[in-house]
Amino acid sequence: VGGIADRPGYETSRVWSDEMLGNMALAVAAGGAASAASFACAIVSYKAMLQRERIPLWLRGAVGKKIGMRFLRLLTGLWRRCPASYSTMLSKEADRKKAALAVALAGTDDGGVCFYGSSTFTYWMQLERDMAPLLAGTRCWNAAFGGSCTDHLLEHAQELVFAHRPAVVVYFCGTNDLISGGEVSLAAQNFVDFVTMAKQHLPSVRCVYLEPTVTPFVRWLGDDMVARYMELGRDVRQYAAESGGLVEIVASAPFMQSMDMYLGDNHHLNREGHAKLAQVLAPAVQAQL
Repeated sequence: VGGIADRPGYETSRVWSDEMLGNMALAVAAGGAASAASFACAIVSYKAMLQRERIPLWLRGAVGKKIGMRFLRLLTGLWRRCPASYSTMLSKEADRKKAALAVALAGTDDGGVCFYGSSTFTYWMQLERDMAPLLAGTRCWNAAFGGSCTDHLLEHAQELVFAHRPAVVVYFCGTNDLISGGEVSLAAQNFVDFVTMAKQHLPSVRCVYLEPTVTPFVRWLGDDMVARYMELGRDVRQYAAESGGLVEIVASAPFMQSMDMYLGDNHHLNREGHAKLAQVLAPAVQAQL
């Protein structure tokens, strides 16, 4: 969600206090009739949390985490009800990322590592710094955008990934497909289609696939959702096993054991969580270079 929080120097507290936002978010998450303006401000505060990797007061502690999970569930419910609007919003975010990469990567050599996916990568604000000591001398860049689904990644792959000719693509997506009610088989097939497209454009490219991350929020959604996550991971592992080394799988289960690496929704990673993710991904990336 773009808007006010993207403006330099903007602080949510200048408009709404943490207490006011917390009370409003709890009312919305519980089905109360909060005003559209209040809901918009909660979204601004929530996105600011993702961008800054810092938890606001209204999402701290056990009660705050419950509010955060309910609020995230409410947002994902809106995705399901308004898929066209959500896709339009994501297309705008992809366009902004394309423009930023065109500047950042202008004049650079082929090769390097492209991170492509949804919000776990999108809001990895220190990605290059976290990966630098682990992949010395290797250029890394972040082409992820929004809370994308696998079909969104296919749509924008040419300009965000292939145009910059990476040697390795690190891919994380599919979880939003499942949370928003999509089919496991389609999410898996879209990854297969992405790899096929990548090989057509970049014959020597190799891929690293981070398995779906079963976060506390996902567990809170119930056993059926956890089972869908696990099924997607199995489907892609089977494809990777038959790819002749083209796709390297990184298991997410060991990485997800720690409970101190999440922001206020118990789903997105904080700075420490992203730093741990870098350590988990680096050996697989190095093996594919």
